[in-house]
Amino acid sequence: MGKFFYVSIILFLVAVGCNKEKNSSEYTQPRVSQNNISAIRLIEKVVFNKENQEVFLPGPISAFEVDQSGNVCIASTKPGNVGIYIFNPEGEFVKKIGRYGRGPGDFEAITSLTLDDKNLYAFDSRLQKIAVFSLNNYKHVEDYLLDTRALKVHDEFTRLMRWKDIFSIQGDEFLLTGGVELLTNLNKLPFIRFYRINPSGKIDTNYVAEVPRYKYYNEDGFANEAKTPFTTPFTRTSRTAVSPKGYIYTSWTEDINIQRINIKTGLTDTISFPFNNAKLELSQIELSGDRAKTIKEKELPEYWPALYTLEIDDYEQLWVSTITASDSNFNWFVVGESGDVRGRFTLAGNRADNFVRVKPRFKIKNGYFYQHQYDYSSGIDQIVRYQISYSKELE
Repeated sequence: MGKFFYVSIILFLVAVGCNKEKNSSEYTQPRVSQNNISAIRLIEKVVFNKENQEVFLPGPISAFEVDQSGNVCIASTKPGNVGIYIFNPEGEFVKKIGRYGRGPGDFEAITSLTLDDKNLYAFDSRLQKIAVFSLNNYKHVEDYLLDTRALKVHDEFTRLMRWKDIFSIQGDEFLLTGGVELLTNLNKLPFIRFYRINPSGKIDTNYVAEVPRYKYYNEDGFANEAKTPFTTPFTRTSRTAVSPKGYIYTSWTEDINIQRINIKTGLTDTISFPFNNAKLELSQIELSGDRAKTIKEKELPEYWPALYTLEIDDYEQLWVSTITASDSNFNWFVVGESGDVRGRFTLAGNRADNFVRVKPRFKIKNGYFYQHQYDYSSGIDQIVRYQISYSKELE
């Protein structure tokens, strides 16, 4: 059935946060039944924010979420014009919430959305605040202003950190990610930290986990005004998903080696897929002459990364997308909690368009697959909902 279906589970105990030492480890290798692997077909059902709809989003889609009833919340961010647009499950526009400004329920730049059973939470990266809206009537409830001064770990990272994303987890708690990008040295402190925050807005003083992030070419370009910093479609980074059950799933894109971190206990297990990375050639990517020269001077990687992205659904299944030799498709695999591969499919997409600084936007909820599709040159910027159809894979 192919090289993807040998799966290993490595169990070990890790003290995450400020203590990174491993205390014990054990190794088990389960058997994966090939007979249980399904072929998956995605059937397009609804498009949210179609060109012919009555509402026009003023700026590009910066985040989206889906509630338990299938309503889709789409954040649009443009300088001077920001808001969250609500669509019902049939794709019909319901209402807009939020506006540009600095008052209660106002925004300057929405970069992340999350929700629980009662509320929608919108994070503003410029104002460094969380705005809360009721899912019952979409009215503004309250705002939380975030502050790093309460953190115990006053190292250089903490002093320079800006909050980036928010995730809802069990027990009315949240995870926040923080990162640093210095214009004088963009590759200094190249990692992301995860912090817990309780319903009252109090941030846990110790970070839960730390993962590496992408690095730039010409990382000090803004300092000496010489060369513009940039990343490439083959730049390695971490891809991360957070489940409502309180797990962080993360993998460096070089390989498919996914760590699952229990936020409360620190127990970590690893789901690993042996994978043959696709051969990389510079001609596969459109680059200016200066950038191509810079890459050659730094040494071009021999292969593409293995991992494109990963998501977690509401059944705690991982949806893992891989970069292959194809320049027009990604291969996807659905993986259960025990590491068993349950399904696979192919989805159109161009690896040369991989923008590593922003995670691709997908959601798998309520039995549907949601994808952010965009082609700004053609005026396309929309969320598409697919029905997921399973069938037994032929031998």
